[in-house]
Amino acid sequence: MDAAARTQIAEKVLHADTLDHEITPLYTDPSLRWRRTVVLPFGGAYRTAFDNYDKVMKEQAKHYEDMRKLAFELTMSVLAIGGGSILTAVFADATLKVAAKEMALDYVCKRNMDKTFTLMHRVESSPVLSFMAGQAWDGAQTKALDTIKKKIEPRTGSYKSLADSVKKPHEVLENLEKFNLELRERGIDFIKFVRGLKLPHKAKVEIVKGALTSDYLKPPSRELDKEHLIPRLELTLFMQMLTRADKLRQRGFKALGPNMMEVKTTYTDIRHSARSNRYPKKQPHRPFMPNPDIVMPGVGSIIMDHVDKLYKRLYGKAFFSWGEHWDWEFTNGEVKSIVKRAEAALEMLSKDSHLGMLARAA
Repeated sequence: MDAAARTQIAEKVLHADTLDHEITPLYTDPSLRWRRTVVLPFGGAYRTAFDNYDKVMKEQAKHYEDMRKLAFELTMSVLAIGGGSILTAVFADATLKVAAKEMALDYVCKRNMDKTFTLMHRVESSPVLSFMAGQAWDGAQTKALDTIKKKIEPRTGSYKSLADSVKKPHEVLENLEKFNLELRERGIDFIKFVRGLKLPHKAKVEIVKGALTSDYLKPPSRELDKEHLIPRLELTLFMQMLTRADKLRQRGFKALGPNMMEVKTTYTDIRHSARSNRYPKKQPHRPFMPNPDIVMPGVGSIIMDHVDKLYKRLYGKAFFSWGEHWDWEFTNGEVKSIVKRAEAALEMLSKDSHLGMLARAA
């Protein structure tokens, strides 16, 4: 849409004789296209991918409940990394910031993996605002800015879809549907609000013209390819799980009497990227001493075989080495190598899963 067309639409929606229901199609039509091209195919693909992931994790059994606790982070990473659309990235980013900021973003930063969230970079600290408002700020007077922002920016309880995505993160289709509808209503309310501002007509025209540049009003014309998405979303789930599966194991020994010792084992999450200098170093083995070592409990042959099949399907080779299949708890060096490769795989998946590669003819 060029500047002349935006001016024409702005003049029309701001005209005194224009009724509210005449503004509605401006956001309803894009909403329907987002639903058809992104929400439905992505939601269906995610459901299948997660069911596949969940089945394998249950078969592995050991530490299954620990892995289930990662549900929120796994889902958000899939939306942001493998979503293939700015809509899913904005949804993930807004959810992280509004509903689970400290838990999830803190993890992403400490893992040094924020580069994988490439779609999230463009929306920065105010994802929904940037997505919906476009260049509206260029034409807004300072005194109107805060009020305009409050009409769009998520606040506690203002976007039910964001809160629901934390409580039930795997209901991606349902939550995206609600989010899309909420964005549509915010857009309509935004135009109505600008109409009522006590500003010169020319200033209001410039605000609406800026809003008409928003990405929400530019939905893709082609659908995401569901069959292409499923294995990539599933592999994203497994790779994200592997980046969280490494633990620092500490064994303590306590003398209970002559020739008797009590062994106490504790596991601590490792909060740094395997590529970081702060990742724990391999410790020399010292018999009968409290040796901290790096292990990956819960990742056994069932998970490894399935990951290898997925990875080979997409990238032509197995993810795990032959030697890793024979080392159930892995060595210090192997764990670090596995996590580092999983982080690299997430970056590959983020490039492989973008809209341009996933779209097919509608």
